[in-house]
Amino acid sequence: MFNELLAELENKISGLAQTLEELKKENISLREQLGGADALRGEYDALKSENEALRGERDELAKQLSGVKAEADGQRGKADAAAGRIKEIIAKLDSAR
Repeated sequence: MFNELLAELENKISGLAQTLEELKKENISLREQLGGADALRGEYDALKSENEALRGERDELAKQLSGVKAEADGQRGKADAAAGRIKEIIAKLDSAR
């Protein structure tokens, strides 16, 4: 009976040792996956920062474009006014002939 109990304990200890080894392997695997996830997190954070910087540049370029459009509209208005005056002068010259 004592031998049976001892054999049963040995079996249980062997099973626990095997389970411990499996858990160690799983732990190593999970740590490797976590390391990969950390690397991905770093890449994600870098891309997020770059995205924010690009959005800032886009906003700045949009402001510049708006300014250029306003300036172009002003120049167009001046050109239209000058063209109108030239037409008036040509009309006066034509009527004077």
